[in-house]
Amino acid sequence: MRTTTPLDDILERQRAALQAWRVQTEQTASLIADEVWDDFERELNALLADGLIWDFADTTKTGLLMGMAMAFDAASERWIGPRIQALHQTMQAAAGAAWTFDAAAADLDGLRKSLRLRQRLAPRFDDWFSKARPGVFSVLSRALKNDVDYVIEHMEKDARSDAERLRRIVCADRASVTAELAQAAAMVLQRMAHELENALLALELHRAGQTAPAAVV
Repeated sequence: MRTTTPLDDILERQRAALQAWRVQTEQTASLIADEVWDDFERELNALLADGLIWDFADTTKTGLLMGMAMAFDAASERWIGPRIQALHQTMQAAAGAAWTFDAAAADLDGLRKSLRLRQRLAPRFDDWFSKARPGVFSVLSRALKNDVDYVIEHMEKDARSDAERLRRIVCADRASVTAELAQAAAMVLQRMAHELENALLALELHRAGQTAPAAVV
């Protein structure tokens, strides 16, 4: 019977930690999604604080879409990066050169990019802005007003009204958006857990004098 070593105990703890990671994936993904939405909503309120000018709507829409994608990247890094580093540092200290996982090369950024989150979310943003855009009669009514009078009396009011309408439309879609963000976050969490599990397996096989199989994608 093989004697259990301190490294065996550490490996067992790390396997248990990764199993807990998998069990908690849904909860963690939901927390990431909520953080992303909160950051996005703050940016939305800031961009619409002075109203919405339709001549610049495409720029506003692009900025919001990029902001949500960047918030997702940042939240993923906050939640996943420290876990990767903690396991890596523990195993590196315990196994030395036998631990070959390269934390610096762990392609968390590449994995996020593979989700094509911006492309997936773009139609939703298009829909929000389309719904918020004033109808034909409203546009005609604004056009018929005297230009000077409109600028002085109505332009700011209309811009704020349009901004509030867009804000309501966007916020009404929170549950659907956070569900999609949580799904994307869960994919990232599962893939990174899988990579770490493969690294643990490679170490165990190395210790047993076997060659690690190709990682399963």
